[in-house]
Amino acid sequence: MAIIQDSSLAAIPDDHKRFLHTMKAIQGALIVSSSIQIILGYSQLWGIFFRFFSPLGMAPVVALLGFGLFERGFPVVGRCVDVGLPMLILFVVLSQNAQIRDIPILERFSLFICIAVVWAYAQILTAGGAYKHSRKGLLSHRASGI
Repeated sequence: MAIIQDSSLAAIPDDHKRFLHTMKAIQGALIVSSSIQIILGYSQLWGIFFRFFSPLGMAPVVALLGFGLFERGFPVVGRCVDVGLPMLILFVVLSQNAQIRDIPILERFSLFICIAVVWAYAQILTAGGAYKHSRKGLLSHRASGI
């Protein structure tokens, strides 16, 4: 997210050049991060550090990451309730039922399945004319405008 909203890239007026610079920055970040993973793997440092990772130690880390991203994602659900709320409900139901029913495909791909189902739902709403007479701010909810 930091690369996409970088102010130095926003100063480039041409969209194509800004896209190229953004892609180069993302490629560089991916190369550096994968190099770090390669170094950790071949030096066997990951095995040494893995002993210290437990659910008790990782739960606060995951919670802090979730709280940091909360203000980015959850207000969007409130702005577009007719698409965001079904997505939220479907994701919670699928992810919780995957553990109860022991369905491995739901455990691995519940988010992707929810995105596909809700995208189809948004397409049906758009084709049905649900947003035809909406004000300009709601045009971002349309499946054809995304």
